[in-house]
Amino acid sequence: MVRKMNSFKKGMLKHSLSIIVILSIIHIGIAYIHSRESGRADFPG
Repeated sequence: MVRKMNSFKKGMLKHSLSIIVILSIIHIGIAYIHSRESGRADFPG
């Protein structure tokens, strides 16, 4: 169990930058879609 946790920690540290980048892209995409949808509601037609 300890070995699995240590390898998990090493993997997280190794891939932390790519995880942060992916989450940031997803967050920006959701914010962009949300702002577009709320903008449409303010200006119909």
